[in-house]
Amino acid sequence: MPGEVYHVAHGLEADVAAGLIAQAIEASQSAAFEGLTALMGDISKHGLLARAGIVVGKGPPRPPPPHARMSHTGFHASEGQLYRHTLIQAAGRARLELSIITEPELLEAAAATLGLAPAVLTARVTQLGASVGPPWTQREKSAALAAWMALARS
Repeated sequence: MPGEVYHVAHGLEADVAAGLIAQAIEASQSAAFEGLTALMGDISKHGLLARAGIVVGKGPPRPPPPHARMSHTGFHASEGQLYRHTLIQAAGRARLELSIITEPELLEAAAATLGLAPAVLTARVTQLGASVGPPWTQREKSAALAAWMALARS
């Protein structure tokens, strides 16, 4: 399956594009479920309980659109929706405890969960990025905070 299915589907006839997108959604959900269950199995071998967090935009995550009739920016947004939705669906099927947090609420929620001031959290996530190396964009920083919050709930 193409990694950027909405980009590829845009140049196709509407019914062919819709079929390709449906196949990509199904394939990504299957792969995500298999990957999560394998990871959860590895984690449980060590006596640990798997938990996860995912950061979404401004509101509840929406399912990906079934078509590619949009702008180039819309393709990227749709692919993001597809992958977030895929992970959320796979986590549900795998019975993985998953926290969903919106980007605007993330820093304050992390501060409350972790008992640290937002400025301290920001500094620590920046330090973590220095040890990990690039890329360390806002996306990686947000994912790190969501994971840290999930771990703190253990």
